[in-house]
Amino acid sequence: MMTSAYWVAERAISVNLHCVADVLVDGYLKYDVSVKLLDLLLWVYSKKSDLKHCLVVFDKMVRSRFLPDVKNCNRILRILRDRNLVGNAREVYGMMGDIGIKSTIVTYNTMLDLFCKKGEVQHAVDLLLEMQRRDFRPNDVTYNVLINGLSKKGEFDKAKELIGEMLNKGLKVSAYTYNPLICGYCQKGMLIEALGLREEMEVRGALPSISTYNAFIHGFCKLGRVSDARQWIPVMLKKSLVPDVVTYNTLINGHCQLGDITEALFLLFEMRRRNVNPTLVTFNTMMDGLCKHGDLDGALRLKDEMTDYGIFPDAFSYTILIEGSYKAGNLLMAKKVFDEMVSKGVEPDRLACTTCITGAVNFYLVFWTIFRRSLSSLFRGTLHIESREFSLGNQIWRTKAPKKVKILQFIRVLRLGKGKRIYANCFQLFKLVEDKPLADFEEQEYVSSTPETYLDA
Repeated sequence: MMTSAYWVAERAISVNLHCVADVLVDGYLKYDVSVKLLDLLLWVYSKKSDLKHCLVVFDKMVRSRFLPDVKNCNRILRILRDRNLVGNAREVYGMMGDIGIKSTIVTYNTMLDLFCKKGEVQHAVDLLLEMQRRDFRPNDVTYNVLINGLSKKGEFDKAKELIGEMLNKGLKVSAYTYNPLICGYCQKGMLIEALGLREEMEVRGALPSISTYNAFIHGFCKLGRVSDARQWIPVMLKKSLVPDVVTYNTLINGHCQLGDITEALFLLFEMRRRNVNPTLVTFNTMMDGLCKHGDLDGALRLKDEMTDYGIFPDAFSYTILIEGSYKAGNLLMAKKVFDEMVSKGVEPDRLACTTCITGAVNFYLVFWTIFRRSLSSLFRGTLHIESREFSLGNQIWRTKAPKKVKILQFIRVLRLGKGKRIYANCFQLFKLVEDKPLADFEEQEYVSSTPETYLDA
């Protein structure tokens, strides 16, 4: 019977017959039948993660005094937790209490997890006290969730106290218990405390996981002790734990930060040898390291290799290459990379645009310094920035020649006019070249087109 009802409910939802909930709450069927069918609707909606209709049906049931099954309430709370909707979760939790739906340990653990994810650790602690007042016994999941939340907030002493409570109550500790605290210590550079916890967890029978060792590797790399960090890989292998992509990404980043690109490349090779597929983070980290090391060509080759793994550059990937191009003095490559980003449909983010602007400004500041010094050296004592009556620059400016032609004409006039006390206005030249370096021009194409009559004026 319920199997058929489930099929009907799913079919009704698939064709958008959401009004069936109104029919059920309006009392056309017996109360018991309506409750079961409404609960069935809630279950189907929750399986589809259709939060909007979950909340609509839940609200209609509560207002019509139909008690939803607590399991369905927990399913709704889990969806809200996964979407970090703490306000809606509070509302659902409050309505459950108002109409007499008794919370379960799953209810409390879900709410605790949501509070901790949002950083509202004090609310989580208050909820733990509420559980205890209602004679609910917290389980290992309860404590693990709270320890995770406290560790992320840096409240390590309180987290350690909760581990003590778990042990006193005979609850089993595991890597899930210790990993958040170890990770917190490593983030703060408190490696001695973290190593002490590792010893404690093994004494308590809690086996370290890959995440445990990744936390230590991150901690040592953060302090620049990359060689020490790599010593954890043999330890992992000895315990039959295979380093994962997080392990390698952390180590590659550590070597890149130290400028040790050779070792970073070796780790990338080792990843492939161990059949650990690199991720976008791997390639971005490696390309950033290569660019900072001055190997722009290597970074560009790595970008092309990404597609072999089915990975495509994102905005950050292109930003790295654009910045690397500017640092290498290769303005054309920076433009080429930016154009490729746009052509591939990758929307430039704020960082990408800022990098382009900053790089261009820095490039041209250097260019203008060199250019002005060169002019000063070439025409010392002969070049006047402004002319009172006649300006060769104005004549060239008014011609219909392409911009490249104008620039080369202007430069040739200045060169030929050396020593002849020819007056020239450089403002037009500055404007002409403000978006293109002189190195990009092929002078031989345009020199012959410079009118000699300009010099006879």
